[in-house]
Order: sequence, then C-alpha cells, then structure tokens
Amino acid sequence: MKTAVTIVGDGQERSNLEKRVQALKLNNVIKFIGKIPQKETLNYYRQADVFCFPSIRESGGTVVLEAMACGLPCIIANNGGISL
Repeated sequence: MKTAVTIVGDGQERSNLEKRVQALKLNNVIKFIGKIPQKETLNYYRQADVFCFPSIRESGGTVVLEAMACGLPCIIANNGGISL
C-alpha cells in the first residue's frame, strides 16, 4: 500500500505518535520524515494532496501560507494567529 500520510517535522508528540502508529500496525500507511531543511519543504508540498496543520502551540502560520501558495487545501486548528 502506498503511504497515505506523510508527517514532516518534529515535536513533543512525535515519539507518542510513532508508538501509536506501530501499535495500530499502520507503519506501511503513515511515514515520519522528521525535521527537514527549509529548502526541501517545497518538494513535500508538491507531492501532497492536502496540508494538515493541527498545532495549537505554534502561533505563527507561515507553513500554512506556504502550503496555500502551492495550491493545497489546508486543514488547520482554529487557534491563534491562523484561526478562522
């Protein structure tokens, strides 16, 4: 099966998420990339069908603007500077 979800970046919840993915046997569906250099983000935007930004801790929304500039529909948390 092709990777359905690619998670780019790091954070406090990464370890918990990886354990949950393993427990649910979703390793072949969900892929963790980790932190990448800024110049590589465009490659991931181009490969994506949708951009999801569920963070409630990050007050900026630059990544959402980047995703929108690449034509991606965005799913975001209604919180902080990027809220609706």
